[in-house]
Amino acid sequence: MANMLAGMNWRRGILLAGIHLFVAGSVLVWNESRFWQYIRTDRNRPVLLPNPDPAMGQYANPCEGWIWDGAMPPNQTILAYADLPVGMITGGHEPCNTPTQLDRMVQTYYGKTHKSEVLTLIILCAAIAVQWFLLGAFPVIHPKRWWLEPGALITVCTPAVAVLAFIPESVVTQFTLPFLTLAGWIYWLGVVVWLLFRWLRRVVAVRFAHPAH
Repeated sequence: MANMLAGMNWRRGILLAGIHLFVAGSVLVWNESRFWQYIRTDRNRPVLLPNPDPAMGQYANPCEGWIWDGAMPPNQTILAYADLPVGMITGGHEPCNTPTQLDRMVQTYYGKTHKSEVLTLIILCAAIAVQWFLLGAFPVIHPKRWWLEPGALITVCTPAVAVLAFIPESVVTQFTLPFLTLAGWIYWLGVVVWLLFRWLRRVVAVRFAHPAH
């Protein structure tokens, strides 16, 4: 354990975690702000909007009574691909959409309220920070050019393309970011698999070179 801690690249881990935490936090808050007024402050007090929907015959609230699923917005695409492991584990979060695993867990205790939304965002941000601290502190390879390391490559691409998320119908955001980040994660996974293969091959070689008596 001591050798492992001594070998950690703390500065790099904190840097990558900080960059991704800033991008993810900004995107999550921006996305949440569009729905904040429709979400209850208290689970027992529904939100009443000033303008009723004549077709519905009631006060229309897009966050209550039905699911508000739709196409994934560009800003959510950033989180889905740039933070792929966290997204796969938690299911991500989209206000007023079909609840994910994380949503259901938090809403069991707090309902769909401001408190549950804030807690969900905190958990996501914490998970993203931990993910990127570990990926930064323990790079899988050490190439001569730092940006050829998979974690660094994904980190460089993410904020560069994230700026375009706020441009409506940005083709670059919709297609370039998924391609670049998926390529980065496939690259990272490939390196991990290759390192594991090399380690297993050494173990087998040592085993056969010194068979047990």
